[in-house]
Amino acid sequence: MIPVLSFLWQKGKCCHCGSKISRQYPAVELLAGVLALAVYFKTGVSFWWLFYFSALGALLLIALYDLRAKIIDRHFLYIFGVFAFISFLSRNNFWSDLASSFFIALFFITIISYCAIRLLEIRSKEKKHLKHEIEEYAHHQAEHAKKLRASQEVSKNPQWTKTLGYLFSQHESDWKLAIIEADTMLESLVTQLGFKGNSLGDKLKGATQESFRNLTTAWEVHTVRNKIAHEGASFELTQREAKRVIALYEQIFREFGYI
Repeated sequence: MIPVLSFLWQKGKCCHCGSKISRQYPAVELLAGVLALAVYFKTGVSFWWLFYFSALGALLLIALYDLRAKIIDRHFLYIFGVFAFISFLSRNNFWSDLASSFFIALFFITIISYCAIRLLEIRSKEKKHLKHEIEEYAHHQAEHAKKLRASQEVSKNPQWTKTLGYLFSQHESDWKLAIIEADTMLESLVTQLGFKGNSLGDKLKGATQESFRNLTTAWEVHTVRNKIAHEGASFELTQREAKRVIALYEQIFREFGYI
């Protein structure tokens, strides 16, 4: 009863670290005390009191282990088998005890069979879960490899890879940097196409719809870039809008095989 009284005195908490102690421990201690007292009233203080209390304690241990782990370890059964064998040998009425032991054995065989079936079910579920985990891992690996191949195909231009890195960041400032980086690429593209001017805006003014089919799109994305540059932190940009603008840049770049 000392552990139970200690649990109540400490209000269910460890006296050293203050962490909460499960109510299971005092409950088990109390149940063991009740069993010890019940055996005492039956046998008194003797060897058989120790024997039967140990047997009941083994049963209690088996029950608790099965309750928590949903399985009965075979070592527990060996221990209880020893108690059963000693009890069997101590009887005077051998044949009547043999008949009784037969039914008791039949009872325990049923329990063991049930435990074996439960064990097989658990192992079967574990195998299925492991198979599912392996399949899921393989699927993720395949998706990762697919994205990697797609990234390699898309990222022939290292500057475009850098732009996408900014785009998929979690920060608004990086989304703005993605648009600024893409606009720099657009200016390089326009320069390679032979359009003249001091800035991208001047070069776009010298272009026509016939010579630059995505001219309207280029003006749209360049306007967004100018707002970012001129308004700074006051310009609000969502990642969804950033992705839309970058997709327009990508449309222009892919038309000329720039990325």
